[in-house]
Parts: sequence; structure tokens; C-alpha cells
Amino acid sequence: MKKERVILNNCKKRFPNQTVALEVRSFNQRAINCYKKVGFSIKREYLKNISNEDVKFYYMELEE
Repeated sequence: MKKERVILNNCKKRFPNQTVALEVRSFNQRAINCYKKVGFSIKREYLKNISNEDVKFYYMELEE
């Protein structure tokens, strides 16, 4: 089993009935592709103010 799946399976075992989620900056396409590859999908996008600049983020959840 790939280490990514081991980590995700451990999250699900330790925190049953919880959503496995993350946020990623929208420009980080390499990370987004990696997360999609292991089963995450983009649920929404939003702006977050960082150092007085609005930066677009994606909220992603693990699909079962």
C-alpha cells in the first residue's frame, strides 16, 4: 500500500465520522494534482487575507 493511503487510512481510523479535509492555495497545481490522485476533490474556493493581500484557496475533502 502506498504511504499516502496508509496516512489517510490512519486518519480515518483515529477520527471516525470526521471529514478528512485540507486547504491549498489555488496556484499550487502540483499539490492539487497530488491530492486529487489520492482521492480529494475541490469542494469550494475562497479568499483569505494574507499579509494584506487576498489569496485564493481551495477547500478539499477526501471522497469515500
